[in-house]
Amino acid sequence: MDETYFFRNLENLNDLETKTNRKVANNQIKSKYSIIHTIDLNQEEFKMFCLNFKHNYKFLYEYIEEMRIDKDGIWNCVVIKNGEKRILVQNNGYSYPRFTGLVL
Repeated sequence: MDETYFFRNLENLNDLETKTNRKVANNQIKSKYSIIHTIDLNQEEFKMFCLNFKHNYKFLYEYIEEMRIDKDGIWNCVVIKNGEKRILVQNNGYSYPRFTGLVL
């Protein structure tokens, strides 16, 4: 099972990378996650996504009900990717990426 750090209500990819790097440096405990679906965006779509995590993204609507933390504490996430960069999204029933994490 893969693990990462999740953060709530971040603005953008820069914030996510900064906070993740702090957690990695302090060797803090990670959360386990499971990928329920991968969404591959084109370069322009991915750039816009990375600049604003608080936007409502239609490509996430289909998975809103599945993106939950299960009874074993495993985060069921969607991966948003372009090339090698991959961002985990768990929206907890909201229409925007409420929680984000990096695939480490």
